Amino acid sequence: MSEQAVAPMESWLVAPMDDEVSDAVRRLRRAPDVQRVAVMPDVHLARDVCVGVAVATSELIYPQAVGGDIGCGMLAIPFDVEATVINEPRTAGRILACLGNSIPARRRHKRRTVPMPADLASVMLSDPRLEGLWNTTGVLEFATLGSGNHFVELQADETERLWLMVHSGSRGLGPAIRDHHLAQGDFVGGGLRCLRSGEASGVAYLGDAGLARRFADENRRQIALLVEQAVLGSVGSGHLQWAEAITTDHNHVVRETHAGLSDRVGQRRPDLLRSACAKATRASQLEDISAWRSGADLSAGLTTSTQACACCTGSRTCACLAGRLPPLQADPWPSDARFSYLRFPLAHCSSHLALAAA
Repeated sequence: MSEQAVAPMESWLVAPMDDEVSDAVRRLRRAPDVQRVAVMPDVHLARDVCVGVAVATSELIYPQAVGGDIGCGMLAIPFDVEATVINEPRTAGRILACLGNSIPARRRHKRRTVPMPADLASVMLSDPRLEGLWNTTGVLEFATLGSGNHFVELQADETERLWLMVHSGSRGLGPAIRDHHLAQGDFVGGGLRCLRSGEASGVAYLGDAGLARRFADENRRQIALLVEQAVLGSVGSGHLQWAEAITTDHNHVVRETHAGLSDRVGQRRPDLLRSACAKATRASQLEDISAWRSGADLSAGLTTSTQACACCTGSRTCACLAGRLPPLQADPWPSDARFSYLRFPLAHCSSHLALAAA
């Protein structure tokens, strides 16, 4: 893509972008190798690349588009009990107190760590400094919630079945991986640095980012197990139904293949590298978290999807459900390769208990 070219853009917006956001998105659309951009309803300014933007490239990787909390995402799992088991105030209080003690926002004492799975504790990263951080900060912060908009929430679906939802990420590891690899990136203007997917620096970043995603996924699963223990200890019943678990992350970069894309954008490589970075929010009424649109006919090659949010606006009810957005079934991309999106089957969920990160 030439320096003057502007990548095509599609958007799902509740309101027009303000000038600063619009300027930031326009700079991104002019960045080298950006083939397509998609703007999500939660788009807002961030340090380098707006939160709520999906980006496709054919070769270059933009770690700033993935963001710092690599692997941050959502886990939803039903219990085998009704939500009424936690209606009694004293029971709810016991559960909440237990969650506060067992799932800290940060852990400061090594003697209280939760062991990582063996295959996660023995990974090899691209640099000894990152491995050292993995073995210190990673060990210390495993099974912690984090800050910002991360949360643990117990919900009820339309049948009054009890559900758990967890939003957390890779803790201190993701930002360290981003910053380490950004320092080796090429400056391309507009505050952006890039890595080349075919060179050693790009391969190293992809490997480390993949490990951060694994850490974040296991972190959410371990938090879920701690919640299960709290519920069982407080009410004497309530096992998680892992066969029905719904899980995804929204800060990542992955390679994808989409039929016909190479011909459509004049590329010879039909594989896509997609990175996604999302700002998920505490949502207590979730029917269809369909703003998380995880891949697209963005381009042939690498995709970088940035901060595409799991719940559109941060309001208590997803904006998609309020009828303020165009239907997401109206696919703006060519018919042979399109967004996939996640549907949480939690119709009219109501929140019973929530542990939000401070």
